[in-house]
Amino acid sequence: MLDNLDSFVETSEDSLTLAYSTETIGTGTIVNVVRNGEVIDAYTAVLFGDVNNDGIYDGTDAIIVNCLANGLLSREQVGEAVYMAADCNHDDVIDSF
Repeated sequence: MLDNLDSFVETSEDSLTLAYSTETIGTGTIVNVVRNGEVIDAYTAVLFGDVNNDGIYDGTDAIIVNCLANGLLSREQVGEAVYMAADCNHDDVIDSF
């Protein structure tokens, strides 16, 4: 599990830092770009397969993806980040692929 993005993101200025809305980075975690204590930009993390924001793909995620694939949950109900994370093959369809 990730608790920071230091090995993935390099800032262009020493005064820039990253701050996270959760202790573990998973789908839905807000990543704030901070300069001198002020948030200057924010991004929502999407980890493909991780639809419950715990930073890993496991059986709980599979159940949620199955509910999406079978129409028991909708895109509106789970939110855009979770819907994107459920589409692991990037074909805009939530299914067994």
